Amino acid sequence: MGYAHTTISGNLGRDPELKTAASGLSIAKFSVAVTLREETHWYRCVAFGKTADFVGKYVTKGRAVIVGGQMRSDSWEDKEGNKRISWELAANSVDFAGPRPVDEPSRDLPVDSEIPF
Repeated sequence: MGYAHTTISGNLGRDPELKTAASGLSIAKFSVAVTLREETHWYRCVAFGKTADFVGKYVTKGRAVIVGGQMRSDSWEDKEGNKRISWELAANSVDFAGPRPVDEPSRDLPVDSEIPF
């Protein structure tokens, strides 16, 4: 069984939603807009654990990011019997791309910390 790694680079469409599962695991959901040749594609992303904590604490709407992980799909039939499919990028790495936007409040990383990827 193989797996394919996907990397995208774009901007967050809104602030991430950070939740904690009953097990205590952090889960961050966010969307990234990727523009290619003046056409924008939106990617739904989810991160878990330390990566989710990082996203929830330091990443905000409009921030340029690079997200790496595995694409996963969910398929179902709608009310009319049509087959539908939804894709989501399960992120195992999230990094900043470019400088912090001017209007973004400062959320400085601790000086001696490592980014948890």
